[in-house]
Amino acid sequence: MTNYRMNFATKTLTISKEFARKAISCPNSEENRIMEQCRSLCPDLKIAYFTRRASSCKPYGGLTYTKMENYIKLYENAGELLKMFALVKEVAKIQKSKMKFVCDWFIKQFPNYEEMPEIRNGKLYTPVIEVPEVEEKTLLAA
Repeated sequence: MTNYRMNFATKTLTISKEFARKAISCPNSEENRIMEQCRSLCPDLKIAYFTRRASSCKPYGGLTYTKMENYIKLYENAGELLKMFALVKEVAKIQKSKMKFVCDWFIKQFPNYEEMPEIRNGKLYTPVIEVPEVEEKTLLAA
């Protein structure tokens, strides 16, 4: 990523926090020169800061317990899978990040859940995987 981006349509200079620090602290810096050049081209210049993208905050794409449960119910061995799902949720209660723990299991159990599943005899089937290993120090912390 570059430290700045000029948008002439919106008259906005978007900069990083580091770019701003260098532009303000050193009048002879390259960053200060760039800001002055942008101001001379656009007198009513607005300055904005880069922000983090929200997509990095939701790595599981909106998965919820309800969505996972509804998906599991589609399988021929849904009873067995739901029992394992309940066990995974119980183990997750002692984890630092409960939802991440359950989502990790779900994605490991159903790696292609976003794709069209293969249907045999009118039902879906997948072998059940075990609860993920829990680190000993996590168990001791609970």
